[in-house]
Amino acid sequence: MTHNNATTLEVVVDAPKAAAANEVIDSMEAVTTDINPTVWNGDWDQVPSDTDVAVVVVPSDNADRFQHVREWHQERPETPILVISPQATAAQAGLLLGLGANGVISKDNSLTTLQDGIETTANGDLFADDKLTPELVDQAARLADFLPENAPPITTAEWNAVSLLAIGESTAKGSEILGIKRRTYRLYVNRAKNKLGVDSNAELIRKTRECLDPSSAD
Repeated sequence: MTHNNATTLEVVVDAPKAAAANEVIDSMEAVTTDINPTVWNGDWDQVPSDTDVAVVVVPSDNADRFQHVREWHQERPETPILVISPQATAAQAGLLLGLGANGVISKDNSLTTLQDGIETTANGDLFADDKLTPELVDQAARLADFLPENAPPITTAEWNAVSLLAIGESTAKGSEILGIKRRTYRLYVNRAKNKLGVDSNAELIRKTRECLDPSSAD
């Protein structure tokens, strides 16, 4: 969906508590009058078909944050998703983007950042705040460096699987988050191992953690 900047943006706000949703709406209304926000009531049938952006507020310590974003993407694949997840790491942001989010805001940003995130995702582009952007770029570069010469690139599905493994999720939980069968999850992990040239899950986890956070190698 490409937004025409001359029109008002229809924005649905999904937050675990009404107070959090109202806070986001107050922030939107403080910077622009070109946004028409509504609070989602949990009923997928009540999400307007002309929604330009879904702003999904998920605490970074919420165990179901990944499933919730994936559910939004599955239920409303045509609607861009901007996730607000305070304190989210680059690893978590990468997973959120891989699961269908179009943008991630990870910290208390200026009102302009929120406006930029909404407008950018409404236009069909990816967005990350000024903290996450360089970290995600560095992460991608490190992953490329880890791959042996002439090895095929790791796919998004494979990277999602190994990232979940690296942050401590079990095969059962990881497959649930991704919405795939356990054998498919294990297949993605094994493909990633082959591409990275490692023999064990322990070595795969070490390399993945080093890619996600170079300080873990210290």
